[in-house]
Amino acid sequence: MPYPRQGEVYFWPAIPANHPMGSKTRRWVVVSCDRYNQHSDSVLACPVTSHPPDPLDVAVSRTPHNGLDHDSAMVCDLVSPILQDELTSPVGRVSFDIVEQVLDRLRMIVYGK
Repeated sequence: MPYPRQGEVYFWPAIPANHPMGSKTRRWVVVSCDRYNQHSDSVLACPVTSHPPDPLDVAVSRTPHNGLDHDSAMVCDLVSPILQDELTSPVGRVSFDIVEQVLDRLRMIVYGK
């Protein structure tokens, strides 16, 4: 079975009720690298929200390819591990540039740079 690829957009219907993003079924973007995803039962994914982006978030414009219903924001400080078998089929893909922006925000959060 194929594994989730970095940049792909999925729904995570099994999100725990106590997750900081709430239990709403929402889109998530895989940010972990393909090599990790291929050899792991889980991925690291960033939640997508319709709220305007905060300073640490990454704005994502709706395109025909990313599966978003409207312009959105990726909430970088709430990246979460998700078991691969809890993800739906991919609904879209964001650009490499968007993934790079998320990874830059994560470096800022982790390293302060």
